[in-house]
Amino acid sequence: MGFSSGLEYWPGKLTSAEHVVPLCEVAAKHGVLYATHVRNRDVFYDLGFSEALATARVSGVRLQISHLQPKFGAPENAVPHTLELIASARKLGVDVGFDVIPHTWAHTSMMQILPAWALEGGEDAIRLRLQDPVQREKIKQNPSPMWRLVSANRWQDIVLLYSKANAASVGLSFDEISKQRNVSPYDCVFDLLLEEEEMAAVLWTSKNFSDDDIRLCLSQPECGVISDTLALAPYGVLKEHIGSLSGYGWAARFLQNYVRENAVLSLAEGIRRLTALPAERLGLKQRGQLREGFYADITVFDPALVKSECSISQPRVYASGIVHVLVNGVFSMFEGQRTESDAGRVLRFNRD
Repeated sequence: MGFSSGLEYWPGKLTSAEHVVPLCEVAAKHGVLYATHVRNRDVFYDLGFSEALATARVSGVRLQISHLQPKFGAPENAVPHTLELIASARKLGVDVGFDVIPHTWAHTSMMQILPAWALEGGEDAIRLRLQDPVQREKIKQNPSPMWRLVSANRWQDIVLLYSKANAASVGLSFDEISKQRNVSPYDCVFDLLLEEEEMAAVLWTSKNFSDDDIRLCLSQPECGVISDTLALAPYGVLKEHIGSLSGYGWAARFLQNYVRENAVLSLAEGIRRLTALPAERLGLKQRGQLREGFYADITVFDPALVKSECSISQPRVYASGIVHVLVNGVFSMFEGQRTESDAGRVLRFNRD
């Protein structure tokens, strides 16, 4: 289908446009998509988005900007300005699309709050740094943390989402957890990481996005809607892990909140953003629409009842109001219950 980059994450944050452009040129040659989580979406939001647009302009690749949602710390005009940048790039012939996540909470690995130098060498090296009081203080002085909520001391807006070692604290804010432990919130973060066997698996979530920004993006007809996560089964080897808070309920929440309750989009247009638009953008053949000869990927739901039932304490809960789900013509959900059928298939560009 193409390739993606996470330029705000380790080790993608070490790259430059000169590293990415040659890869984009190969993608452009094959007509596939380049999707990017841009370098920055807060104080210097325009640098991150402009870099993505410049990369596409130079290479000729088809660009998809993933979740065009500035974070806490960005100015109020960030989205209107970014939409202007996209419009200008299109006038220059750049093929660019974008999407949003349909909620205001941002999820990520807690380890990503560390500066780049502190992430070098893998988890063993990271543990040694976090155990060193001098190194801890140096990490705290990071002038540009991934979440500006941290440097603003907005710990009440940051919540522990997943931890195997500290499952009892899931759902509590870091303001609450640090008070329970009688340590500073930053030291609380370091301690929780050290107590985890698999440090990279610890997740947190935060009130980082603006609902007004999401609505403005959705008012653009080319704006897609994504989950930005995966839904992991509540059984098997991954039963103790989650992708994020929204893995089981993101589409239902979009239809509930932005279509039914707030009428940001009509039902027909909301469904197009979830189906036909992404299928067309990815170049999927015979998918994304209910048409004769197409693969029968069908969801039967009640528009008046569809609702996300996910919570931080129970993230693996199927949405209500969804009756049947067919994948390639086979029921994967029937009368609201998951069946034993797994009829999905790997999709290949220009082959499916």
